[in-house]
Amino acid sequence: MDWLKRLKPPKFYRYMFYQMHLLFTRLKNDPPELSASLLMSLTIFFQFHAVVLGLSAWANYDLWNNFFAGTSFLQKATYVLIFGCICYFLFYYKSKWKSFLEEFKVQGEEKPRIQKIQLFVYIVISFGCLYLSAYFASLTSPYILR
Repeated sequence: MDWLKRLKPPKFYRYMFYQMHLLFTRLKNDPPELSASLLMSLTIFFQFHAVVLGLSAWANYDLWNNFFAGTSFLQKATYVLIFGCICYFLFYYKSKWKSFLEEFKVQGEEKPRIQKIQLFVYIVISFGCLYLSAYFASLTSPYILR
């Protein structure tokens, strides 16, 4: 399982994790690395769904009703759990987050205001992906009146 330790998310996600960790440290969340990992999982989940449902809308395929609406709660919970496990191995497994903090520690002291703005924009866009996903699902759904 050594390959799991070497598996790293893209640099942008590592940087956003670093910013979220700083935010949760200031907010005194205990432990901040877990809070940052969970928020990263949630934002990546929203981004992933916006892309998948956008592609299904582009292909004019009703993915929402064929996969998500027609399945049981257990299948949906399993899907979310699998996605959470993937994010766990990307950010939290064997304390990977410590290397992310070290990677950006020097940069973090240079421009704190710009970094706060970047984090805010990232979180707003990520949660905006949730609404974008709903829009894409409505484009292909036969149950939505247009």
